[in-house]
Amino acid sequence: MGIEKKGSPDHKFQFNGVEKEEEFGLMWNETTYRSYDLQLGRWHQIDPKASERESPYTGFANNPVSYSDFLGDIVKKERGEDVSKEDHRRMKQAIRYLRKNSESFNKMYKDMNNSDQLFVYKSINKPGGDHFTDKPWETEDGSTVMNINVIEEGDLLKPTAHESGHGWRILQGLDTETNLIENPEFPGLQDASKYENYLKQMDRVDAENQKRSVDDRKKAEVGAMHIENIVISEVNRKTGSNIPMDEKYPFGIELFPSLTPRGIPSYKPIIVPYDNKYSLDYYKRVIDIHKEHDRKPIQKKR
Repeated sequence: MGIEKKGSPDHKFQFNGVEKEEEFGLMWNETTYRSYDLQLGRWHQIDPKASERESPYTGFANNPVSYSDFLGDIVKKERGEDVSKEDHRRMKQAIRYLRKNSESFNKMYKDMNNSDQLFVYKSINKPGGDHFTDKPWETEDGSTVMNINVIEEGDLLKPTAHESGHGWRILQGLDTETNLIENPEFPGLQDASKYENYLKQMDRVDAENQKRSVDDRKKAEVGAMHIENIVISEVNRKTGSNIPMDEKYPFGIELFPSLTPRGIPSYKPIIVPYDNKYSLDYYKRVIDIHKEHDRKPIQKKR
């Protein structure tokens, strides 16, 4: 015996705004990608953005009071190891607050939610650690995981805006996997001259790959800092807050010329803050996040 009860008038669009399917007596809720069984509290198809962190048949992260999932593929919020429910709630509150008070943040969130890629906000507890984003080319399931370190006191607005900037830039193709040069073929140890040339080639490849990686990292961090400032400026204007914006990203890396033991030009990495390419006055104007980056909104797939 199911728990479905007929009412009058009969409303086709019910919980979470999705349509009830009455054919064959199923009484399921139909979304764009999956069918939800209200009696079981489970989907009958796997999540198109499935994560190894939970069952692909789970509905609303087992919490339909806190979560809605209109398409069956929503952006996920995950509580990391050793993170209290209270601290995890702080991260979710930051996301909700930014969606409410920053048009740009809300547009980025909708883009991630409308895409066919998996995006995860994950609360972590790392003493002495920073916030960071795991890229889809780094994760086993191809997801983009925006890690928010909840050990930091305060409202988590700035780190949430910054890591969301990373996620959105990846979605929009502004940041991609670094195009690294392949290592030369190993010639063996029989010929000392060939082996020495091989080692020198390896030095050159390592130096070039190091440069490419650092250049891409700088572009990504400066870009995320810019987005963070756009979001925070909108929050300040709407709420009358005075949250400080960033003129520099403190954990930058620059390369300085060096030589390998074989005399090949190389680089030595040094921590140097990255400068924001805009003055803080720039953020006093209204900025459209898509036009600013020459990108278009991601539309829902029907």
